[in-house]
Amino acid sequence: MADLKLVSSTLSLSEITALVGHPPDPTSHDLGDPRPRGRVWGASVWRLSSAAGDDASLEQHLSELRSRAEKRGLLDKHDPPGDLRRVLSVAAKYDTFTCTVQLPAALLLPFLGAGFDLVISAYPTDEGSSE
Repeated sequence: MADLKLVSSTLSLSEITALVGHPPDPTSHDLGDPRPRGRVWGASVWRLSSAAGDDASLEQHLSELRSRAEKRGLLDKHDPPGDLRRVLSVAAKYDTFTCTVQLPAALLLPFLGAGFDLVISAYPTDEGSSE
């Protein structure tokens, strides 16, 4: 799985959307929106997620996300306003003792060249286990 996030602790989700010129994915949220367990979000997060299926490889997710981001001008190099941070978030699921994630440089360079930070998360799952 992969998604792009534009994150700000000072801009609202509507302000970020106005800057981008495209609506965010439904999983986006605004600064101060309620979170589970009675807390609130400390930042606005505008999100564009890969539309590749659950069974797609990380490479397929990154390729699909790159295509969607390019169409929206998100990979154009420019300085973001205020405290707006750009994040490429990659998630790997694994059902073995360890997890190794290999991401080809050619797929990462367009995002990194546009100023996106890279965050990799790994989630253990029991999918495919013999138990």
